[in-house]
Amino acid sequence: MAEEISTMEEQRIRLRKSLVILGVPESIVKECIEKRCGRTETELVRDQTEEELVNELALIAEIRRQLKKTLEDFESQQVENRTARQRLEYDWSDKQEAYAIDTINLGLNNNSRTIMFHPGAVRQPPEQASEKYWEYFSLETLEECEKCRQKSMALRATLNAILNNAARDIRSQADIVERSLTSRINCTQEAVQRFENDLHTVLQNLADTETRILLLQNRIRSFDSAMKVAQTRMDNRNYRPNVESCRDVAQQHLIDEVHTVQSSVTAMEHEMTAAERTRDDLVAARYKLEREIMLKRRTLLMDRERCMLLRSHYPSADALSGSGSF
Repeated sequence: MAEEISTMEEQRIRLRKSLVILGVPESIVKECIEKRCGRTETELVRDQTEEELVNELALIAEIRRQLKKTLEDFESQQVENRTARQRLEYDWSDKQEAYAIDTINLGLNNNSRTIMFHPGAVRQPPEQASEKYWEYFSLETLEECEKCRQKSMALRATLNAILNNAARDIRSQADIVERSLTSRINCTQEAVQRFENDLHTVLQNLADTETRILLLQNRIRSFDSAMKVAQTRMDNRNYRPNVESCRDVAQQHLIDEVHTVQSSVTAMEHEMTAAERTRDDLVAARYKLEREIMLKRRTLLMDRERCMLLRSHYPSADALSGSGSF
């Protein structure tokens, strides 16, 4: 019984160690969830990684409850074991004392110096048990202690399975989380690359549009001189005297020239207005892309540099089962 108590104590210590180490993955998961809650705007989504982290936390909580219940069973069984051992020790002590007395009696004879008259010694004390009860009591003590020992051994036999299954389940879920996190990181990296390619295209189009606007502005300014020449000629011809101020062919050509220049300028102004709208749209697209890239890079930093770094300190299955060191 003493050996069983010692073995149970070793397993109880192992169980307590496993409970302590269980706090490590629990802290890692909580910190990962907390950090990922720091994502902003479009990045704050309940993705597959988030779901698996929540599942992992729930699994750890369930295993903690199971291990605590097992620890309570172990401590309760140890109380029973110690009670059974104490009963055995008391019975053994009584039998040792009775054996010593009978051994002394066996050595007595008519020549022994310690023999003397003991009036009343032949009386039987009322509390004295019968031999049958003595045998029953002794066997019952042994049977009860054996039952207690067998129960203790059965409980102890379940511990390995409980701890190994718990460690296996936690490690399996941890692997699922890490695969999901790696997949999420890869998807985010691909999205960043696509957005950067789109941004490069937008910037190129924006530069081309700016160049087009400058070209149109220069062309409009160049038509100003032609308009000034035509209008100056017409104004000068208005000063022709008397009948000389007539609508001749030159006058009509000047009027046509002014209309042509005005039409060209109006067309280019419409074209420039459209180009400016395109430029504004491209600027808005550039801002949106740059913000998306910035947000996704933050997410990458959080998932790759923080969460993955935290999870690199995840305890092994041996450590979680209380067998290995962390």
